[in-house]
Amino acid sequence: MKLINADTYSKVIQDYFSDLIEQGNDEIDILECNAELHKLIHHFIMPLGIDLSLGTPIEKIQVEIDIETLCQCTGLTDKNGNKIWESSIIKYNDEVVDKENIDLIVFNETHAGFLRLHSGMMGLQYRYINEALANGCEVIGNSFDNPELLEVKNE
Repeated sequence: MKLINADTYSKVIQDYFSDLIEQGNDEIDILECNAELHKLIHHFIMPLGIDLSLGTPIEKIQVEIDIETLCQCTGLTDKNGNKIWESSIIKYNDEVVDKENIDLIVFNETHAGFLRLHSGMMGLQYRYINEALANGCEVIGNSFDNPELLEVKNE
């Protein structure tokens, strides 16, 4: 029998791999790190208003997601009524210096809230986002689907 080091994972997962090994499954090799087991865990969401009637294909009931892309809503909306999420990229006009800026929305544990990660003359800075700024900005993408938008340098 091969050893699986799964200290932080549930007994269910350990039992699953033990059963596969006992059945002589040659595809299972020694897993010495928890990172390998993590790759085998799947995360799903169920869209609102789904059809749960008998015979509905599973693909229409649940959608697999990458857990790294799951974000929280800030509770704010931009000038177009779009929700602003953690990892949203926003564009707004800084009226003090009359300049257009692009910032990334992040959750900051130290401040226990959502902030703008701003890149400017003084380097990277955390700046607060409030309803007034949110109502004047525009969501132009997110850091997962549009990372190239963050390459634009704010001066």
